Amino acid sequence: MLPTEFYAIIGIIAFVISIVGNISGFSGGVFLVPFLILFFYPGAEEIVIVSVILSLILPVLVGTIGAWRRKEVDWKLGLIFVVPSTIGAILGAIGLESIYEIVIVSFISVIAFIFGLRMLLMVFQENKKKKETENTSVLESTEKKIWSKLNSLPPVLKIKNGEFEYQVSLSLAFLIGLSIGLITGFFGVSGGWLQVPIFILLFGFSPLVASGTSLFVIVIKVLATGITYIARGNLPIDWWLVLTLTISMVVGASIGNFLKGKVKTRYIFLIIGIALLLIAIFTLVSTILKWGA
Repeated sequence: MLPTEFYAIIGIIAFVISIVGNISGFSGGVFLVPFLILFFYPGAEEIVIVSVILSLILPVLVGTIGAWRRKEVDWKLGLIFVVPSTIGAILGAIGLESIYEIVIVSFISVIAFIFGLRMLLMVFQENKKKKETENTSVLESTEKKIWSKLNSLPPVLKIKNGEFEYQVSLSLAFLIGLSIGLITGFFGVSGGWLQVPIFILLFGFSPLVASGTSLFVIVIKVLATGITYIARGNLPIDWWLVLTLTISMVVGASIGNFLKGKVKTRYIFLIIGIALLLIAIFTLVSTILKWGA
C-alpha cells in the first residue's frame, strides 16, 4: 500500500488520462501501466497490470454508454472484434511467459508512432483538400489499395449500417482482434490505441464512431480479462489503487463524454494522433529506463 498522497497524485493523473482516453477511444491503460510501474510500483508489474485492468471496467462502460446515446457505436463490427479480442485477452491473462516484453513494447512503440503520424497527416490533408498535390493523391491512392487488399482476404462479410456500407475480412479481423487481446491480457493495456486507427483506415469510420466502437470492444475485453485475473486467485491486487483509479476515471470519462459531443472531427483526429505519438514515446522511454536500471 502506498502513502495517501501518492494515491492522490495517481488519481489526478488518471482523471486527465481518462478524459483523453474517452475522447480518443483508447481507455487510457496504455498510459497508466508504464506510468505506475515507472514512478510508483517499480518491480511490481503484476500488481499494476491486474489493478489497472480491474479499474478500467466502469470508466470504459461509462464511455460506451455515452457513445451509444450519441449513436457512435457500430455494434456489428464491434461484435466481430469482441470474440477474438476476448479470447486473446483471456489467453494473455493466463500468462504468456514465453513472450519477450522488450519485443512487444518495441512493437507497440513503432506501430503507435506510425499510426500517430498518419492521424496527424489526415488533419493536415483535411485543411488542404482544395490544394491537394499530385504526390499526396498518389500516396493516398496507394495506401487505400493496400488497406483494400488486406480487407479482401476471405472470408469477407459485407455490412450495412444505415447509409454507411463496408466490408470486413473475417480472417483479418480475427487475427487483429486476437493480437490486440493478447496485448491486453499480458500488459494490462486495452488495445484501443490500435483499434481506433484500424477502424478509421481499414473500414473508413469517422473518428467518433471508431472511438465509440473501440470502447464497446474494450469494455467486454477488460471485463473478461479482469474475471480471468480474479479466477486465477494467485495474483496480487492493490484494491486502494483499483478504487482510486476507478473513481478518478469514472469522473474523467463522464467529462470526456460531455466534451466529445462538442469537439469537431478534425480535433478528434488531432487528439488521437498526439495521443498515439505520446504512447510511442512514453512506452519506449519507460522500457529503456526499466531495463537500464
